[in-house]
Amino acid sequence: MTRCQRAALLRSLAGLLACLPLAACHNPRALDEATQQTLALAEATWPGQFRLYKAGRRGDLQGYEIILAARDDANFRVKLSHRDLSICEPQRCRQILQHAYDSGHYKAAIFNTSVAALRGCGLPMLGMVSGGSGPAPLVELDIQGDTRAALARVGACAQAYWQAWAQAAAGTDWGRPHWELYLRQSGASPAATPGHLDWETQAPNRPDAPLYALSLRPDTPLPPEPARLRVIPYTDYYKQLQAAILAHTRRYLDMHLQGAALNAITPVVWRMAPEPADIRRLHAQVLLCSPQAVAQRHGNCREDMALALQYDSHSGQASDERLLHNIRNADGSVTLPPLRPGVDD
Repeated sequence: MTRCQRAALLRSLAGLLACLPLAACHNPRALDEATQQTLALAEATWPGQFRLYKAGRRGDLQGYEIILAARDDANFRVKLSHRDLSICEPQRCRQILQHAYDSGHYKAAIFNTSVAALRGCGLPMLGMVSGGSGPAPLVELDIQGDTRAALARVGACAQAYWQAWAQAAAGTDWGRPHWELYLRQSGASPAATPGHLDWETQAPNRPDAPLYALSLRPDTPLPPEPARLRVIPYTDYYKQLQAAILAHTRRYLDMHLQGAALNAITPVVWRMAPEPADIRRLHAQVLLCSPQAVAQRHGNCREDMALALQYDSHSGQASDERLLHNIRNADGSVTLPPLRPGVDD
């Protein structure tokens, strides 16, 4: 395909993808035509490498998405949205297509390297989830029962991962690598790695199970220390802990600081992190409104205090409560002492 032919193909594809979400286009064949144009463009750019995986409405229902999969690796996906290519010149379209390719290549490398490393060291990978900084394998092990022993197993897997990653990343410009894992407390029946793993593999749902994130880099000392574990925001486990900590805070205020309150609209657990010596215990800092702040703006008050505490997720009891005053600096930003003294300093 000549440069002029490819430019014409890009312009045609851009026009079709722009038309997809608009009822005024009245073109019921727009998605099919855009799909064929995308396949033709991929074939012209990477001959014989890709096939159509899926084409249809986006998950957020805002337009359409076309997904290609590498013929020799179904987990290498190139995703294109009508929003990506709806308004672009040929050069820009080529850049967008290349970016989608590079992103798919990077994510496939994480997926395949994770599967190989975890299977090789005997840890059950249940699926891949969206982590805070990219795809993260979900693993089950007894992380609360013997945390250091569990992390020693993860450390052995990390050594295998970095060795494999060096080969997978050779010749790329992906930058400094990291590996994020989601570690879920194992249940009564040990989980096993599914026979087939892909992006669609769904791990058994256990919303009450403790869940932690661990982020590693090639220079992270192994085995990793328990202090590196994080409770993952917005997960079911995090929400359960947050609700329990807020409930205790309300009881504490009723007993020790009447007139003070949580913000009635958005009560905030500002920070939360496991105690390295026993990760079932959580250090937390909760923002509060003093009686004076409540009087100034009832309900949606501006927090000017905080309660620091430890919460035992096993017993449901809290301890070591300390009120923190003057928590805002000159520009109004919240400034609190280290959550875990000696760890987060």
